[in-house]
Amino acid sequence: MHPHRPTHRPILTLAAAALALALTGCGEVASQGAATQAPSAQPSATSAAPASPAPSSATDASRPAATATGEAPASTAPSAALSTFTFPGGRFSFDHPQDWTVEGFHSVDAPVTTVTATVKDPAGRTMATVYIGGLADMVAGGGSRTVYESVPVPGLASLPAPQAHVSWFREGDGDSALYHLRLTAGTPAATPDPATERVVQTHEGVLGAEAVWDVPRPFASEEAAKAWYDSDEGRQLRALLLSLRAS
Repeated sequence: MHPHRPTHRPILTLAAAALALALTGCGEVASQGAATQAPSAQPSATSAAPASPAPSSATDASRPAATATGEAPASTAPSAALSTFTFPGGRFSFDHPQDWTVEGFHSVDAPVTTVTATVKDPAGRTMATVYIGGLADMVAGGGSRTVYESVPVPGLASLPAPQAHVSWFREGDGDSALYHLRLTAGTPAATPDPATERVVQTHEGVLGAEAVWDVPRPFASEEAAKAWYDSDEGRQLRALLLSLRAS
């Protein structure tokens, strides 16, 4: 059973990119999926060998809450045919299940390549977004964090430090708790602080990626959140984020 899909409370408030899209015009990158062939001048979705197995936390929902070791546990990711989405310019790409689609929108007048890729499942539900661009504003959430897992992304090791991680964490407690599965610059700090929070830097700008839900609080409890994280859907999204790479 799936929880309500991905809320959009991103660590990146992409105000600059959104303004560019609204005021300077945007171009649509061809949607990519199992039955869509993108033209050669646009990002292409091509079959690819499965990425390295994605790290997964233990399946026991009662596992300790703060065990962000930064080491990849044994994989339980489902094996499935994958496709690859490549951003304009060919520098960044990621893998996704072959029956998922990717819609890319880019600002045609931005001084650097600015693209938001929206990933959808076969039912049309938005599962994740991946953004590359020149600017992003940092917004730190409220309350303390509980970091369940934070794993370095091998394909982004060439980017400036701190190394990009895929992090699964909770902000706040009780009814106010918010859960995040996203790309972070290093392991998230236990206490959010906009003065020290950093976004993942590329050599030209910034890179952001996260799972998104269509309601602010998709999980009724911490146990439900952990169960989702260990479900096929959670593992697929983890694998997608961990497959991000810079060439």
